[in-house]
Amino acid sequence: MHWSHKSEMLLLLSLHQPGHVGLIKLRMSPKEMIEQKKEMVDDLAMDRYGQSPAIKIGGHTLVTFPYVEMPLDYILPELLKNAMRATVEHHQDLKAENMPPIKVTISSNPIDFIIRCVMSTEKHEGSVLF
Repeated sequence: MHWSHKSEMLLLLSLHQPGHVGLIKLRMSPKEMIEQKKEMVDDLAMDRYGQSPAIKIGGHTLVTFPYVEMPLDYILPELLKNAMRATVEHHQDLKAENMPPIKVTISSNPIDFIIRCVMSTEKHEGSVLF
């Protein structure tokens, strides 16, 4: 563990943040986190492209588990921004409501979780896994 994470963990342990033990959120919901990042990425896409394709979330949407959120705070917006950019650039001739949605699927088992982000085109689907 990096020293900055250790010091942050000690600080958070002393703050007694509800639902957390230090950096660990006891009931982290991937769906809630994706929805939060989706709002931010929608705003960025509107500023940059003037439109934002829909994002559909599916799979194990009710799953929660203990997890350190910091890596997802960085990775999720990057995945969603890349998917938005690819979708908008590939479908420049379409308005947002006519673009294929970006599909985000959450999969979970007792050991792992996977977030899959799929961008559709007429010819193929491209996916990125986290």
